[in-house]
Amino acid sequence: PNYAPLDKRENYQKCMRLARNSPDKGFEEALRWQDHGGADAARHCAAVALIHLKQFKEAAVRLEALAQKMPKSTPDAVRAEIFAHAGQAWLEANDPTHAFTLQSIAIKLNPQNAQLWVDRATSHASKGRYADAVEDLSESLKLRPGSAEAWTLRASAYRYAGNLAAARHDIVRAISIDPAHAGGLLESGILMRLAGDKDSARQEWLKLIELHEGSPVAETAKRNLEILDVNTQ
Repeated sequence: PNYAPLDKRENYQKCMRLARNSPDKGFEEALRWQDHGGADAARHCAAVALIHLKQFKEAAVRLEALAQKMPKSTPDAVRAEIFAHAGQAWLEANDPTHAFTLQSIAIKLNPQNAQLWVDRATSHASKGRYADAVEDLSESLKLRPGSAEAWTLRASAYRYAGNLAAARHDIVRAISIDPAHAGGLLESGILMRLAGDKDSARQEWLKLIELHEGSPVAETAKRNLEILDVNTQ
């Protein structure tokens, strides 16, 4: 968000780049900038660096404080983004209840932002509220029907809620939008295995491993394949 004045926007972008790519340096840069009048933009950058350093609770506390004290004159879309960042940090800090509260504020401020609905759906799912997750993902998909991620997440929520037919419908949509989507291929394989089609499940997971070798999702697919092979023998 470009809530920094124009002369600061370049500093802000530079600081955020560092925060994401080299969080140690980004954090130091943000503190230095804060000492030289960087204000909220510098504080935001410092908190993002902390997220990338996996210090989620500290980042969450800072982001929430920043969101709460932003002037009312700040554009709603910008305030929503900071509340959403704070929510994500609380979710990473294993506090989905706190995350949900802030994500709800973000949605109220900017209900047209499709990603905010996805974020809150994740908090619902982590508390086992799959029907609520489906509702939020449906809102997101109305706004951004081309999102393979949202179709995949809704398929997963439907599966956990016990509606396998709806889950299969959604995963077909996800894969048609992005045939290489890692989460989509993982979920597709799970649904095929549940339907008793182990060969197709194996194909989906092998494709996923080939395309996304080394990623956490590929590791999950490998574990699923091992379990599948043990059960097949």
